[in-house]
Amino acid sequence: MALIDEVLTALRTTSADEGLKTEAQTLIDAAKLDLQSSGVIESKITEDDALVRQCIIFYVKGFYGYDNSDAQIFQNAYNNLKNALCSKQEYTVAGDGS
Repeated sequence: MALIDEVLTALRTTSADEGLKTEAQTLIDAAKLDLQSSGVIESKITEDDALVRQCIIFYVKGFYGYDNSDAQIFQNAYNNLKNALCSKQEYTVAGDGS
């Protein structure tokens, strides 16, 4: 399943509304950039990695829409998983030998 489809499912929307898809895709892209700026190696930020996928889903669920009563829960989950990724040598710049 494509990441955008998985994210839309996680958001509990099956809408074909291009505006909603665009918002979700923008958040996916923002999550990837945030992971990279936090120290995760760009080549490790792939849609094939289950931890990265889950991290991105948490990010999107934390920032999607305006009236999300669970936003803080998902933002915290994102930050916790991001920190876990950043602490794993195989995900970090230091672990890449750079």
